[in-house]
Amino acid sequence: MIIVGKMPALQVCAQDRIMAELDTGLPSIRQLQSFIKHQQEIELKLLTDDLLVGKILWQDENCLCLVDHYDHNTIIWRQALVYIKTKP
Repeated sequence: MIIVGKMPALQVCAQDRIMAELDTGLPSIRQLQSFIKHQQEIELKLLTDDLLVGKILWQDENCLCLVDHYDHNTIIWRQALVYIKTKP
């Protein structure tokens, strides 16, 4: 099958954009924002049983970015998280 012409542009409705934003009313989102704001060192456990330590640089609806003590950034999918806790 040969398609001639342009593909139709992807249209995103307002409801899809709203759903893609972080719900800052959720306590977990607010807690992570607090960790980011105060540059608090955290311990993050993954489903793979890996334990990562560092500071969260940013979060979005799918991922967070952790920077370690070597200044290496790691993007982590939220679905891979087991827990996040502060370092003493």
